[in-house]
Amino acid sequence: MASKLLFITGATGFIGSHVVNLALKAGYKVRLSVRKDNQIEELKQLFPSFLSRLDFVQIPDISKIGAFDGSLSEVDFILHIASPMPGTGQDLKLDYVEPAVGGTKAILEAAKDTSTVKRVTIMSSVASLTPSLYRVRVNIRVENTELPNLVDLDMSFPEGMDGHLMKYQASKILAHEASKEFVQHYHPDFSLVTLHPTFVLGPSLLQKSRKDVSGANQLLLQSLKDDKPIFPSTCCDVRDVAQATLATIDAKVERSVEEFVISGVKLNWDQILDYVQKEYPRFHGNLSPPFDEPFVANASKAEKALRIKWRSMEDMIGSVLEQQTILAE
Repeated sequence: MASKLLFITGATGFIGSHVVNLALKAGYKVRLSVRKDNQIEELKQLFPSFLSRLDFVQIPDISKIGAFDGSLSEVDFILHIASPMPGTGQDLKLDYVEPAVGGTKAILEAAKDTSTVKRVTIMSSVASLTPSLYRVRVNIRVENTELPNLVDLDMSFPEGMDGHLMKYQASKILAHEASKEFVQHYHPDFSLVTLHPTFVLGPSLLQKSRKDVSGANQLLLQSLKDDKPIFPSTCCDVRDVAQATLATIDAKVERSVEEFVISGVKLNWDQILDYVQKEYPRFHGNLSPPFDEPFVANASKAEKALRIKWRSMEDMIGSVLEQQTILAE
């Protein structure tokens, strides 16, 4: 393991920071791509005990052709996690599609031209597997990747969070299609693994104040205040997602292109509300039943191949609310 060098994008993000943390603790050498110079110092402060195994490259725009040229020397495995998140911007093409699709194409092109790269793992989303934008009404399984997902880049989007989530989903669909098309066209020497997590909750390694809460954690807090939830209860813990990501490095896969749905313990909003009212009542606002049934994400393939045991609902939800409680003090 000590000889394996990982190249990780998205290290300054919610999921990426957890992946880097696990990789360093597991003994890997890690090279991180950052957009800005100040992010190098921030990451050094986050992982002060592992500086001897940390390396950095600054890439201001990963979506540009040739962005990763010269960055993958001696790299064994690539974990591509960087992607625009909901609320990144207003423009579908500029703020969502170009970074997501361009970044995917650029990292795959660079990997193709680097003989040492054995596997590329891409962090996608269950959003890329659904045939309709945002309002999921189908069960999610790996085979959904065979469904044609069509995105109209000129369509109009609603205002607010619904619109942001739809734009995010559109970018994930197009980036996923781009990765599949790349492999079909070039037949690279490396294997490609794609992970499709559901809504990702859990403790943040980056959050420094209550106002910094973001992503699904923010959706959770807002849902507890509102009359009805603003996202489905089909979730997974960020620590489990990080573990699954790292597990793809040595996982025995049957094909050169493999995909896994990542989703934690089955739960519904009745269970979440009951837990919050008992353990963290200060976070409960107006949320009340009845609630819609959550969509089902079949993660049994990941459980077996990646040997993942999902954290409990109490651990996942409790870690978010406990962190917000501490930061409010």
